Amino acid sequence: MALIIEDGSIVANADSYVTTAEITAYANKRGFTVPTSESDLEKIAILAIDYMQSKKYIGNLVESGQALAFPRRDIEDLADDVIPQAIKNAQIELAIAAHTNDLLISEPTATIESESTGTTSTTYLGGLSSEFVSARVNMFLSQYLRPYSVNRV
Repeated sequence: MALIIEDGSIVANADSYVTTAEITAYANKRGFTVPTSESDLEKIAILAIDYMQSKKYIGNLVESGQALAFPRRDIEDLADDVIPQAIKNAQIELAIAAHTNDLLISEPTATIESESTGTTSTTYLGGLSSEFVSARVNMFLSQYLRPYSVNRV
């Protein structure tokens, strides 16, 4: 299975913004480990796209039936036939992470933290999370993500 690369022209059935060669080159420059087989690189690229597709982005799809979230229109200073480098970098970072992490965690995970003083012991839940988090990915995606808002009913 070869990746179908979205280049900004609304490629039918696109499933990636980057090639496996781009993933490998980016990872090698930064000292990250990624699979060496083409099929394994394709798998982590797809896992990265799955994660990216779960996000809500600013702007609007260029065409309602396009396969991926980008390209987008109605984003200031971004032509509607461009895949921003930050989006490509985010996919690569997520692909690197997907090599050793589950990006779309199905069940919340938490750490149990305890403290004791004499005969008194307190246990509490800390670090509750149900989503993969990466500062590097957030750095690239943040300018394109819709801000969270509270809906009042």
